[in-house]
Amino acid sequence: MVSISWGSVPCKKTCRRLIVGGLIICMPLNFAASAQQVQQIDAEPDIRWPVAEVNTLRTFFERVDVEEVMVGLAAPRGTTGAAEIAALSAILPPGLEAPFRFVQRRVRHEPYVGNVRGARGALLAASGNSLDQTLLLADLYRARGRPVRLVRGRLAWRDAVALVGEPAAVHIGHGDPWLRWIEMAADHWWLEVRRGERWTSMDPSFAGTAVGETVGEEMETVDMLPALLSATAMLRLTLQEATLAALELPLSQLIGSSVRVDRLVEDTPEASDEVDEGEPLPEDDLAEEPLDEEAAAEARLTAALADVLVPVPVGPIVLRLTAADRVMTTPPIELAVLDRLELQVDVEVPMGSGVHARIPFGADPRASLAIVFASGSMTRAHLRERTAPLFAALSELSSAEIAALEAWTVRPRDRSLLPPVGPALEAEPPVPMIEAGDPEHPATALHIAALRSWRALEKDGLDAIAAALLVAGDRLRPQSPAYQGPARMAAVHWTPPATESEGRLTVWMSDPLRLAGLERDQRSATTSAYGLLRSALTGQVLNRVADRPPVTAFDVTLRAVGTGGRLQWWLNSDDSPDRWPPVAQTAAQADLANGLLLAGLAQPVDRGGEVLHGWWGVLDESGQTLGRVLTPSGIAQAFVRFARPRDDRSLESVLATLHDLHAALRWLIGVAGDDGQALSSLLPGACAATPLVSDLLRAGAPPGTVAPAFEAFCATQP
Repeated sequence: MVSISWGSVPCKKTCRRLIVGGLIICMPLNFAASAQQVQQIDAEPDIRWPVAEVNTLRTFFERVDVEEVMVGLAAPRGTTGAAEIAALSAILPPGLEAPFRFVQRRVRHEPYVGNVRGARGALLAASGNSLDQTLLLADLYRARGRPVRLVRGRLAWRDAVALVGEPAAVHIGHGDPWLRWIEMAADHWWLEVRRGERWTSMDPSFAGTAVGETVGEEMETVDMLPALLSATAMLRLTLQEATLAALELPLSQLIGSSVRVDRLVEDTPEASDEVDEGEPLPEDDLAEEPLDEEAAAEARLTAALADVLVPVPVGPIVLRLTAADRVMTTPPIELAVLDRLELQVDVEVPMGSGVHARIPFGADPRASLAIVFASGSMTRAHLRERTAPLFAALSELSSAEIAALEAWTVRPRDRSLLPPVGPALEAEPPVPMIEAGDPEHPATALHIAALRSWRALEKDGLDAIAAALLVAGDRLRPQSPAYQGPARMAAVHWTPPATESEGRLTVWMSDPLRLAGLERDQRSATTSAYGLLRSALTGQVLNRVADRPPVTAFDVTLRAVGTGGRLQWWLNSDDSPDRWPPVAQTAAQADLANGLLLAGLAQPVDRGGEVLHGWWGVLDESGQTLGRVLTPSGIAQAFVRFARPRDDRSLESVLATLHDLHAALRWLIGVAGDDGQALSSLLPGACAATPLVSDLLRAGAPPGTVAPAFEAFCATQP
């Protein structure tokens, strides 16, 4: 009988006592062995456990409760896109009325111009203008094989007011968007569905219409939307203003999906065009010889490592720009000029403000960039598709961790089963176990599963983080009437760790807020408060993901309190911050030239030897306030260090980061959950800390600067 022990791991409430060979031992409930299972342990071949791996696993299991990794998590439900629209059409009751009632009751009207969200975006946001509502309804009927056509008309004033609602303010002041909303709503769209030889009108924007009824005067039927009515997104990878790859798409194709920039890794080397046929082989030689056990294990290991051990490039690389299932690649780019590469984003919206950004790629060829576009509020449906791969990766990792715990718990005590340690092994470093072992060995399987989870976070997690940043912004719903711009964007850049530095997540945001029903001073004060709170929320999201203190203008300003520093204001380009780093000086000059006021520290803040530099740009007339920080990649809204393994081949290095990986994946999966608990603490925390930053800004502000008003966002917060 094998004597079983569990090292120095103490017995927990989740463990069961067993008596084996006269010893009282403790094992997890999930793996409390029956008498039959204990007999099977004797029958199974013993596993060779390198001494270093045993000690590494002991440290990991003492530090991390692997049985709790998946507790409380549920698999994300639902998908998005055309498949969901077709599935939705299939589950709705038969007949003409069901799709019409679904859009009428579930997708509220929101005024803006043109095709911005499209059918998919209107479904995801549960809102849209009359055109996007109609496009969704058209897709639902097309999925049932019904011929449809779009109709464009004009609403009378009273009908447009009925659709938009009465103005919130008694007196409509300058800058109040209500009058523009009325004009936007007056350009009205609805659908006609073919029923036999007749066309039947469907007008889902109004709550009171029935099948066959419409509101408004018909102007024309439309088979194809005019190009001027569609929002567009131009994406360009540029190197010193030379375009290396470009995609131009309707914005509606990007709503709910993501844009990616990463390195194209060839799966196999290109085959030679020349083929040496040589002498024909005998038929007997063409048959495959069976692999022996050692060769089979090596083949399995090679296949398993192909996805997780990506070599660091040493020569020119090819980047891939992916958007809406379209892919463009760049010519080979020399590593020496990679830090000059940028992704330029230009979103144009009919009669609305678009999104314009220049996002640096950075000098690391292993980096990747993800951008998520939204229009209107982000619903959890946006997150579920992105977090489903994360849930699958965490489930696989958890299973590998528990399997390794079970095997390590009953590891052999016979020292002969451990590789010998002697002068020969001490003379040269041993081959890492992941490259020398069998992928079915519990330690190697855990190592590979952990790296796969890190790859999932880098591949799908960046999209989820970007979506979570936009969802967090939706928590900033003031009590006064507010609406968001027609296009929003969050970009997340991942830089892997180097020998001397940890990995890094960097964030760029374009998430403006529009206000209605307020006087001009109130709008400026509320907009200013939104900018401060937005910076705080961005930092909190990064803190939840990385379990590290983030770097935002909000956090840098708070650190100024501890160092005794005061914020300084710069009012025009003749009075620019000349003691800032050159990159920050260039950005500051551009902001001042565009009419912004700047507030920041004259000298950077030192955080444990790391120099942090951040400042605020304030557009005095509107109150728009934007926080900026200097990152190793350039100017952004925020960044945070991330404890990803620095040596993928070292089991010790990989296991040391799994606690942080668990926390990141669990939080992102929780954000997509139905209860919303993962986001519930963000706004109260921001509301508690932001007034102090406001006071610091106000201390040296020029006369007439509007004080931020947090009541619209934080009045109901504890």
